[in-house]
Amino acid sequence: MISALIRRPIGVCAFTLAIALLGVMAVRQLPVSLLPPVELPVLTVRVDQPKVPASQLEERILQPLEDALGTLPGLAQLEGRAVTGAVEVRLHLHAHVVIDDLVNHLNELLAGIRLPEGVERPRILRYDPAAEPMMRLVLEAVPGGPPLENLSVAAHDALVPQLESLPAVASVRLRGLRDQELRIRPDPARMAAAKLTSERIGQAITSATSSRTMGTVMDVSGTQGVSLRGSASRPEDIGRVILAPGITINDVASVERILTDATELVVALPVDEHPDAAAQGTPARGALLLEVLAQADASLVAASDSVRQRLAQIGRTITVDGSSTSDPLATRWTYAGGSLSLLTDRATAVRTAISEVQSAAVEGAILAWLVLLVFLRAFRPSLVVFLAIPLSVVGTFLLMSMAGVGLNLMSLGGLALGIGMLVDTAIVVLEAADRLGGASPDQQVRLRAIAVGVGEVAGALVASCLTSIAVFVPLAFLPGILGRLFYDQAFTVSASHIVSLAVGLALVPTLLALPALSRRAGFGSWAWPRVSGGGYGRRWYWWPVAAVWCVVTALRWALVTVIRLLIALVQLVVVLVRWPAKLLILPIDYLASGGLRQTERLYGHVIATVLHRPAIGLGLFAGAFALGLAFIPLLPVRLMPPSLSTRFTLAVELPRGQTVVQSSAWAARFLGEMRAWRADVAAVALAGEDSTYTAGLNKRGDHEVQVVVTVARRALDQARESAFLADLERLALTVGAVSAAARTPPLVDLGLGSTNAIDLAIRGPDAETLRRLGLDYTARLRAAGCRGVVTSATAAAEELLIVPDPERLLASGITADAIASAVAAAADVKLITGFIPQSGPDGGGDRTLPIRVHGPLWGKAATDLGSLNLGTADKPVPLASVASIVRSLRGGLILHRAGVRIASITAIALPPGRTSDEVLASVQQLAPLPPGYHLMDDGRDAITGRSLAAMGGMLALSVFLVVVLMAIQFESISQPLLVILSVPMAAAGAFPALYLLGHGLDVMSGIGLVVLVGVAVSNAIVLVTTANLRRAQGLLPRDAIAAAGRERLRPILMTTCTSVLGLMPLAIGWGEAVELRAPLAVAVMGGLCSATVLTLISLPSVLLLVAGRQSPEATPTT
Repeated sequence: MISALIRRPIGVCAFTLAIALLGVMAVRQLPVSLLPPVELPVLTVRVDQPKVPASQLEERILQPLEDALGTLPGLAQLEGRAVTGAVEVRLHLHAHVVIDDLVNHLNELLAGIRLPEGVERPRILRYDPAAEPMMRLVLEAVPGGPPLENLSVAAHDALVPQLESLPAVASVRLRGLRDQELRIRPDPARMAAAKLTSERIGQAITSATSSRTMGTVMDVSGTQGVSLRGSASRPEDIGRVILAPGITINDVASVERILTDATELVVALPVDEHPDAAAQGTPARGALLLEVLAQADASLVAASDSVRQRLAQIGRTITVDGSSTSDPLATRWTYAGGSLSLLTDRATAVRTAISEVQSAAVEGAILAWLVLLVFLRAFRPSLVVFLAIPLSVVGTFLLMSMAGVGLNLMSLGGLALGIGMLVDTAIVVLEAADRLGGASPDQQVRLRAIAVGVGEVAGALVASCLTSIAVFVPLAFLPGILGRLFYDQAFTVSASHIVSLAVGLALVPTLLALPALSRRAGFGSWAWPRVSGGGYGRRWYWWPVAAVWCVVTALRWALVTVIRLLIALVQLVVVLVRWPAKLLILPIDYLASGGLRQTERLYGHVIATVLHRPAIGLGLFAGAFALGLAFIPLLPVRLMPPSLSTRFTLAVELPRGQTVVQSSAWAARFLGEMRAWRADVAAVALAGEDSTYTAGLNKRGDHEVQVVVTVARRALDQARESAFLADLERLALTVGAVSAAARTPPLVDLGLGSTNAIDLAIRGPDAETLRRLGLDYTARLRAAGCRGVVTSATAAAEELLIVPDPERLLASGITADAIASAVAAAADVKLITGFIPQSGPDGGGDRTLPIRVHGPLWGKAATDLGSLNLGTADKPVPLASVASIVRSLRGGLILHRAGVRIASITAIALPPGRTSDEVLASVQQLAPLPPGYHLMDDGRDAITGRSLAAMGGMLALSVFLVVVLMAIQFESISQPLLVILSVPMAAAGAFPALYLLGHGLDVMSGIGLVVLVGVAVSNAIVLVTTANLRRAQGLLPRDAIAAAGRERLRPILMTTCTSVLGLMPLAIGWGEAVELRAPLAVAVMGGLCSATVLTLISLPSVLLLVAGRQSPEATPTT
């Protein structure tokens, strides 16, 4: 087959060109994202019962739900929480669970649960990655421009709809918006005198503002619709709505048009300040925050680009100095007279990370080519081998498009990981052809030498490729999120190896067989032969045949001409570049040639010594392996490597009782202090939270603030980033915060608090004791040096309990139900929607104006509750006269874990040099828990253990598959075991490399070790195969092994150097997500170096020892 391909260069080149063009077209269609789409194995069941206290929901709903859901198959851990009006049960599932199937089972289970009357139907919530904002935009008022209220109207009516009209945008959330409303406050005395209720006011307004369709009538012009419109069409008409004969709303209540009560306020740093002005402590100011959410299947980069383009169309793009710009990646615009700036953009990290991986791939390819130039010392052969890299990459893009794999860090990382390895097949083919006379000036001798040389190594190359692919087969058995996360990487590495094998065995021999500079003779023989038999005109049907023949001949001629022109262009480039390159490379070539000769001479002495005394090679192997194993206990064990970022979040808790306005004032003061501390930060703070944007029960209270902080560039290392976050927390506490927790958003969220250094709970029977213990342990952990310590014990809130006196109730004729109805009506707020003013200030007639009817107790102090009149105007009965009102700490947040009440404690970071077990042991020693109270962990250690155990099992399965493939290749049991010795040889360098470069044992380095299994055996396969061939030719075992070592020294060194240098940009790179790439590359680089040295020195000793007296005829040759 190789001979047939070599003799058809036009066909091979044309097919290769077609595949390359298809690959270039395919890469433009691949979706771009930071990571592959993954879904956490977490489900949440939510049940709502508005206005019911958390203590009652715990008994009525939370506990029955936990009892029923505790039997769910595949359940790893169950957590429950209750707040006023809602209950959530969070189900952490095992990684192997199919979530779609479990949701169906869960729906059937929930349908059989009997809940109290008035409880809404349970809802199942799933983790949605698209719910995370793709972009955050800050809209601020500028001096001399319109106020923020006007900007909010423009943003709500124009900017949000224009952005939501983009195909890649799912929705835009406008946060910090305070719209206008009509607020109606009834006067209790006048209401009582008129014998009216708040419910009557709501009914009258609904009737006056609603429009109803009555039907149709017929007249001379046709069918006409008939509608009945209410009497109130303007805001001022609401006060004139009649409640009773002679009584309007204005008579018993106040009507005013004001801004809605603040539930969420946004404060931003002035983005237009220069560093010198910002350092003077310029205060932050109110702003609006726009959160842009992308479609679930949309490319982040494409969605971000479309948003930026739309903003440039509807606003003016400006630079820091205020001048206009046409930069498509601009971050500031003017809109409606205000300043619109980009705070965060997830696509920026994608662009940066993918650009860095692409740069690493290009740099690795260039380094690999330099290695080829040094070893081959010839420009044309090195260029032929180098072509394997771009052709393999574009071919991989085509396979990725067919398999539905997109461009992300994992897939591109797989390509960059294999850049140096893509030329391995081409190097071995080139060396084999060159050794047998592939550079001969005689064309026939060259063709025969290339065919024979490639035939000798083809079997070993196929086996090597299969072993590299086989190590990724166990990824199909890796459960859960890890399997989905690394599937793209496994696919791209496997696909690139397959394509590089095809390029190395088909295209490289074909190009090597082409004459150096002369054209191939016999061009006419390539065309369709003439039809003989007396000419074309003798029979009528020869004319269409001749026409088809002419068209085909013209097309073939055009194709051949194009290919020849391309070849001539390449030859011209080679001629033009050759001499400057020679002048540049001449000194390196002189040193390299001398170094290679010295290396070959030295290796000849070494292998002769090792084969004479095999104990030397065995001792070297044993010592290196023992040294590598000694580094394992020194490596930190974790699930994912820590990452650096330019974006951080700070969760702040202020003293309870503060309003949203007070919290926003604190946020403005804090951001001003932060700008004075560091002028290079940008930030936005959200005080409180609108429940519209909160799917779960993690809604921030009015006294809580979330700050999103961005910096211009990443910290140099983890220590500097931790110091920055610690200073940020310390600044918040100094300004007046009760607690502050700053964290770096993880690149990969594996759930179960995987980003926390400590995540524990205290369980026990008494709620007040749990609260006290939670506060005590929180203070002790902070004193121990932990950062970002937060506890649920601070979530306890006061609750007013009304305790009726039975005797007084009986004497007054008031019932408990009457008390409940009166209190609910007095504290209620009735929202009336759908009112669209037809004229007046809103004359557009397209915006609704909400109407809220407030009860008489709304906004009043708790002490006013006792004066609520339960009787009539003639015979008042104050609530305080028939019941006592007491305060209790039963409210707030109630947490359960494994069905029992807990107080949770989390810490983001530990003090340097200490583990979580050491910190907790010291705290427990100083403050032991009372009897009946115990510490519970969150199961994170168990998850880490299971994940790393899964990686270890995958590694063992990979080794087994390699052994199976080698047994098929060699038709032997002993020789695959010899080849697999390269795995411990690789481990001798992988673990020390991880330790010396500051990495640990985690999922990423584990994937590197799995890749190393397939890569490390390649050199051993080639060496053992060559030794078998030499023995089959009649050489003695010692001579055959020595000859194989000397023959394969150069290709083994070349493949190792190209692979290591190709990986070096990944290992020493910087920027986004480098933490995911570096451990993998370092493990492969260190393992390859040690495996190469030990394969060349120690493996011959083992081969000689097991050869024994085996005859050459009994030795496998392939």
